[in-house]
Amino acid sequence: MNSSGLSSDAALLAVRTALADAGHNVGELLVLSLGTDPRHIVVRYNPDGDLWELEEDRCTAYAETLKRAGWGQVLDLESFVLIPAVPDAMEPGQYAATWQIAVEGTHPADAAAEARGRQLDAGVTEALWTMTDHLGRTSAITTYDNFRT
Repeated sequence: MNSSGLSSDAALLAVRTALADAGHNVGELLVLSLGTDPRHIVVRYNPDGDLWELEEDRCTAYAETLKRAGWGQVLDLESFVLIPAVPDAMEPGQYAATWQIAVEGTHPADAAAEARGRQLDAGVTEALWTMTDHLGRTSAITTYDNFRT
């Protein structure tokens, strides 16, 4: 624990808790933190016996549980579950926000909008906000605004 009382592994604890609360046997899985800035969380099926044939089904179930629990970036990679780019622990109640913006109609080739496969009407601004809470869960908020030039 650090001096604020928040464990530096609050995100790992939150992942384990979400899986346990949904009825998964946490004794059969590993939850690991990999890398730094950004770090990634891996959930891996790790049975005591010779039950590895259940690995793909378990990983799919873990991924679905974590998505329902608010971990929007979860990827089911069949042999493990990846939660990419989890921020370092923050104080409860704090959020980190990132955003990107695309304006169509003023610049003919907006690479960001093109990459997302969207074509916006001229004079429409799209902003994509990604909010990350202190447990590393993310929420995406997209806004559209008309503007006059």
